[in-house]
Amino acid sequence: MDTPLEPNSAAPNDIDRHRFDPLTVRQIVRLALAEGETGGVLPMAQALKRKGLDSLASIVERLAASRYRQRRQVAAVLGRAFAGSALSQRAELVLAHLFDDRDLGVASMAVCSMGELGRFSDPIYIDRFRDHPDFLMRWAREQALGLCAWGFGTGTRGDLAAIRALAELSSQERDPTLAASAMFELATLAQYSERQSAEMEAALVAGTKSANKEVRRNAREGLRKLRREDDG
Repeated sequence: MDTPLEPNSAAPNDIDRHRFDPLTVRQIVRLALAEGETGGVLPMAQALKRKGLDSLASIVERLAASRYRQRRQVAAVLGRAFAGSALSQRAELVLAHLFDDRDLGVASMAVCSMGELGRFSDPIYIDRFRDHPDFLMRWAREQALGLCAWGFGTGTRGDLAAIRALAELSSQERDPTLAASAMFELATLAQYSERQSAEMEAALVAGTKSANKEVRRNAREGLRKLRREDDG
């Protein structure tokens, strides 16, 4: 049986015009669970992170261990809030555990959040779910690789391991939509990454010869913009 999420003795804080304490965090989590909506939880978690309220990490761990699917899904969403923080490794352990959740909605959200942490391109994760029988998990993998490559959560753009995995994905035939999406990520990233690589350009060139119409279109657009930028 799940134990209640108890507030600690931390003093209230004024963050982003919200006055809150750990009790307020508990109420927000419960509201998200009651409404089946997790989107409103993440902004508060990010605000908490900026002020360094470590108590949120213990709340996430307890939610992740719950027998209730919705609580575990909230934990998977909240895990991404620790990207770039001192708590990222602790969040990584929670998300890695949720990879094996019996509910694919929870597992797929954990994979996406691991991408936000910038950790899904690590060798121990990067090939997970590549051949998963459920499309949702293969989609989550593509999303996580894109997040790693962009580095939105970590501030480090151009993760080469993620770029290589996206290039491989763009050439596969099993999921035409995911292949096109992977090529779109590469084509867009090529314009903005400060870590330009010959591998990225080679992937775009290969994409122009793909049998997948959308892959070809995205690759050509990426090359046009990349080479125009190089000339400029």
